[in-house]
Amino acid sequence: MPSLPRCLTILVLPLFSLLFSPQPALALENPASHSAQIQATVPEFKVDAPILIAPSNYSLTNNPTEPFEWLQAVSVQGISYHTFYLDGQPIIPKILTSIPTINTPDYFIYHLNGRLYLTLKNPMAEGSHTWQVSATSTGGTTAYSDLWHFLIDSTLPPIILRQVDQNQMYWATHDPNSIPPYEDRHLIVTTPDPLILGQVEAPVSFKYALICPLNAPAGCREQSITVSEDDGNFAHRFTDLEPHYIYFVYLIATDLAGNITYFPVFTITYTPKKPIIPLPPIPGIITPTPTPPLPITPITPEPTPLPPLPPTPTPTPSLPPVAIPDYSRLLHSLIVFGLLLHLSLSILGARIKFSQSLRFITRLLIPITRGQKHFTNPYATLEIYHPDHLNKVLKYIFANPFGAYSLPSNLPEIIFVRFTRPGLNLLTWLNKPDQLPQYLYLEKLDDPPFSDKLRRFLFHSRLIAILIAIITSAYAVMVSSYLYFVIYLLISLLLFTNQYLLPHFLKPNPNAKPLPSSPKTLKNN
Repeated sequence: MPSLPRCLTILVLPLFSLLFSPQPALALENPASHSAQIQATVPEFKVDAPILIAPSNYSLTNNPTEPFEWLQAVSVQGISYHTFYLDGQPIIPKILTSIPTINTPDYFIYHLNGRLYLTLKNPMAEGSHTWQVSATSTGGTTAYSDLWHFLIDSTLPPIILRQVDQNQMYWATHDPNSIPPYEDRHLIVTTPDPLILGQVEAPVSFKYALICPLNAPAGCREQSITVSEDDGNFAHRFTDLEPHYIYFVYLIATDLAGNITYFPVFTITYTPKKPIIPLPPIPGIITPTPTPPLPITPITPEPTPLPPLPPTPTPTPSLPPVAIPDYSRLLHSLIVFGLLLHLSLSILGARIKFSQSLRFITRLLIPITRGQKHFTNPYATLEIYHPDHLNKVLKYIFANPFGAYSLPSNLPEIIFVRFTRPGLNLLTWLNKPDQLPQYLYLEKLDDPPFSDKLRRFLFHSRLIAILIAIITSAYAVMVSSYLYFVIYLLISLLLFTNQYLLPHFLKPNPNAKPLPSSPKTLKNN
């Protein structure tokens, strides 16, 4: 029988080997053992690069502070910040996506619907630029957008006028001293189809515009055409000019970046040469033979018998009653005639188109409206055009009896305005609406045409017509009680007050003077 210690040894050894024998669990392996294999998977978080939107790749702009726009990057971990690169340099190293709006002295950024908008407050230099945006996630992963190029060109395209018919000159917009004042820009041409030659930056969109004078015949046509000048030289021929009329010429150049140059307006007048008619040769001097006078035979008038005297009438003892004629119809006619004559003379004298007569009469009845901040000659007409559509009037505006008027709000960025009134020089103006001077007056013509003299006479004669309307309607109110007589009297008094009494108390800026010459374009002069 085996001993007790031996039996304990036999029982304990299997248990000890079971508890302390190596197991396949990897966590119990000795890290120092080279035979152990540790397997682990590290998750990768991908970052979608920002998508650039504007300015587009290889685009051209004339804005030195062109805004930038891109789509915000996307990542599962979340985007920590963006970095903006301009010309390879990190101009803004950290644009935090957690802040919706960032405004600093150098830039302005805001987030909207997953897009970022950036505007640099310091103008960028002209020339070629590159821009790029990177996005960095909260885990430190960075992705870069594409690298885009854009070009800034904010220089106005120069226009050089070399020749107009037989007139040689060098008028350059980039050299203001080379362009004479408006008084010396009136050119005479010797053909009804003058040719204009010059140079301009290429490539540009070039517009030629010929505006008819105010007193031009009905057949005068305004000419306007826009062409593409690709070689730096321009040549255009206006056609069918009427003789002895002053035409206004406008030249406008627009380059690919959108820069616009307005050449100072100048005028051309077609003056045909007088033909020389040769006198026929005189063969000799013929002395006329005097004709003897006819004998004068005296004529003795025959005596005219006097008519017999009529018999003396028998005196009538009494006269029958005489009926007093009814002058009510005549009174009605005079009232209507006076008021209608006044309005007709006002419309004809101010040269108002028939389609605009009602608006002109309304301005006479209600001369003061809100927003009247500009002043010109009383009763002047303003025709507002779009510079690209000079054959169609956008708005008609009439100055009130004090010369005040207001501009509508819905106007294009650049407008062409024509100021007219009979007996005064035509005035044209081309610029932005908010640049229109507050005081702009027209000069009187030294020798106005007969039509203008006639219109001025009719315009001043309207005072007699309104006095007739006031006197007749006042008498009608006194002798009758009809309501329309009272209305006629009130309208007549209102027109008389607005046109002849109030202007003496509401005179704008008595020190304002008319422009030294007309017509005149105030921009680039």
